[in-house]
Parts: sequence; structure tokens; C-alpha cells
Amino acid sequence: DQCHDYFEIVKNPIHLGEIEQKFDDEVYTTAKQLCNDIDLMVSNAILYNKDPSHPVHQKALELSEKFHQAYKDQLDKVRRARMKNKQPIDKKPVKPTPSRVSLIFNDFKKANKRPILPFMQLPHKDTPFYYTTITN
Repeated sequence: DQCHDYFEIVKNPIHLGEIEQKFDDEVYTTAKQLCNDIDLMVSNAILYNKDPSHPVHQKALELSEKFHQAYKDQLDKVRRARMKNKQPIDKKPVKPTPSRVSLIFNDFKKANKRPILPFMQLPHKDTPFYYTTITN
């Protein structure tokens, strides 16, 4: 589980701590921007941990599923509210606004109550056993 080559393999690194900081700094103006960063983090984890049985690979897939479920749930709430108010759904597409970005990210964090250490920071070049160390 050495990751001395992490930055050679992963060309656009990002971690959940950085995503959370961007969220706190209100960098995300659309849910799509948040979604793109979550997807990048997941694809990086899968790229570096190619073996599907690797715990980081599996957790990345789980995080992706939880995030996309939170995203879908928020959009479904808006659609249901529109139907209740008899607003035409097809003429007014659901757009994830900044307030919905907040709801989506908070739902995602609630679904991941336990620390997600391998995703909270990037491996340090001078720490060759990063993932081994944090999982022990």
C-alpha cells in the first residue's frame, strides 16, 4: 500500500477536506460543481486503488453512491413540491441552487458519520505508507 507514486498516477488530486473547505468558503455555486469534485475524488481513489477488493476502492464506490443518492433525494423533493403546487415540471427544470448545494452536502455528511480518513487529505510524498498507517 505504498503511495510514493500517487502524484504520478493521479493528475488532478482532490480530497474531501478540500471539498469541505470549498463548500464552507461558498466556492460551489451549483450542485454540479460539487458533484464534479466528488466524482473526481472517487475516480482518483479508484484509479490509484484499482483492485476492487481494496478497502479504499470499495469506500470510494460507497461514498459515490451516498453522494448521488443525497443529490437525487434533494431534486426529488423539489419535484414533489412542484407537483403538489401543480407547477409544470417539464417547463421549469430543477436546478440545484446554492441553498440546495448546502442541503445535498449536509445530507451526504450525515450519511457518512464515521470518519473517512483516506479521503480527508492527500497522501504526503514523504509518508510512503499513508493508507496502511491510517487503516491500522
